[in-house]
Amino acid sequence: MMKISSTLLFCLLLMCEVSSAQDKSLNQLVAKVLENERSAHNLPDHFAYTSREVSNRTGHHVWIEHVVDVESGEYRRLVSIDGRPLSTQEQQTQDRRLAKAVAHADFARKQRENQKARAEWDATMKRMPQAFRFFKIGMQNGCTKLRFEPDPQFSPQNYRERFYHVLEGTVSIKEPEDRFCAIEGQSSEPIEVIFGLLGKVQKGGHFRIVRTRLPDGSWHSTLMQVHLNGRAMLVADISQDVEVVLTDVHELPEHLSAADAALLTKP
Repeated sequence: MMKISSTLLFCLLLMCEVSSAQDKSLNQLVAKVLENERSAHNLPDHFAYTSREVSNRTGHHVWIEHVVDVESGEYRRLVSIDGRPLSTQEQQTQDRRLAKAVAHADFARKQRENQKARAEWDATMKRMPQAFRFFKIGMQNGCTKLRFEPDPQFSPQNYRERFYHVLEGTVSIKEPEDRFCAIEGQSSEPIEVIFGLLGKVQKGGHFRIVRTRLPDGSWHSTLMQVHLNGRAMLVADISQDVEVVLTDVHELPEHLSAADAALLTKP
C-alpha cells in the first residue's frame, strides 16, 4: 500500500471565493504537511485492501484485485474482470503467479524500491512550497481547502521543476494533523523538455487523489485518477489513463512472511 503513491508523484511531476492577497502562512502550512507526509512515507507498509482499477495496465477493463503490501513485496490477486469472477483455470494461473512471487520474494529489492520512491519524493516535493502561491478557499468535509497556482517569481532549477509552471488546482489539508485530504490539478499549458526532444506533455492533463484516515491514524490514498497525454524521447508514449478506487483498507501485523501475505489475498 502506498502512503504517497507513485501515481501522485508522477502527477506532481507532470503537471469560489479566495483571499485577495497571498497568505505566506499557507506556504508554511503546506511545507509542514509535506514534511509529515515524508515522515509517514519512511514507515514500512503492512496493509491489505481491495483495488478496483481501470487503466492502460488492465486494458481498460475493470479489474478487482485483492492486494497485500508488506515488507517483502506487494502481492496482488486478480479476482474478477468486468464483474465476471475468474474461471477455475484463471484462478489457478493466479495461484501459480503468486507462488512464483513468494519463491522470489526479495526484501532487499523492496527496500531499494522504497528508497528510490523516497528519493523521488524528496526531489519532487522539496521546493513545492516555493513554486506555488496558495489561497484559502474555505472548508470541505472537515478539511481546509486551498487553491494553488504557479508563482511567477519561482525560478526552476531543473527539468522537473519546469512542470510546476503549468500546474494549477486545489489541495485539501486536515488540521491539526496537517495531512493531505485530497489534491487535484491540471496542466494549464503544454510543456516541452528541451524543445520537445526529450518529451512533451499536452495541455489539459489532470489528476485527482483522495486520501482517507484509517482508524489506526494512518492516511492512505483511496482514489487515484490520472488522465495525461504526452510523449518522451520522441517515440515513447507516456500517456496515462488511470482510475483506481481502494476499499477495505486495513492494517496487518508487522513482519508477515511472503507466504502468509500471498495467502491473505485469497477471497
